[in-house]
Amino acid sequence: MTRSVGPSVRFAGLALLAALMLVPLAWAVAASLRPPEIPFASGSVFFHTGLSLSSYGKALSLAPFGRYYLNTILQVAAIILVQLLTASLAAYAFARFRFRGDRFLFTVVLLQMMIPTAALLVPNFATIRFLRLYDTIPGIALPFFGSAFATFLLRQTFLSLPRDLADAASIDGCRWDQELRHVYLSTSRASLAAIVLSSLSYHWNDFPGRS
Repeated sequence: MTRSVGPSVRFAGLALLAALMLVPLAWAVAASLRPPEIPFASGSVFFHTGLSLSSYGKALSLAPFGRYYLNTILQVAAIILVQLLTASLAAYAFARFRFRGDRFLFTVVLLQMMIPTAALLVPNFATIRFLRLYDTIPGIALPFFGSAFATFLLRQTFLSLPRDLADAASIDGCRWDQELRHVYLSTSRASLAAIVLSSLSYHWNDFPGRS
């Protein structure tokens, strides 16, 4: 009986927290549907009988939000796809092979995480202008094609896998790309999902990158 009550209490608590976190969103939706001629001071915003979509029409007429969303989707998709590619290759090299200066090179990669993004705005802009990619989606996405966080997370995940799996794949005749795909990446889906979610959240809200 006690075992069944514990999860129920936790679920009820999490449901209550989720409901509380949705209150600001519900208020925003209700406020957006309120007719412009009715001030907020007159009555409750949630239970007023008048509803109107005029605010949405006015907002859409002020700027091409459809184009803004499309540009953001293309930019974020390009960044995530290239980050997964570059981070996977770099993490595979750091985890699978030992070469001279590998620790130093990995430390240099991690130093990227210590540099504030604002400090790179001017150098990135100069590089993009030099490459004649100014005011283009590839130019905006280019500075973020490499991710120290993604490389670090995948390297640690690859190191946690038994080395015997990779050795068995090599004995069976797998090339390095097949080993990376079928041994390392196929068992690192949780880390890949974490990278996609964190990168999506960061770059979707990266207003300076699109200003």
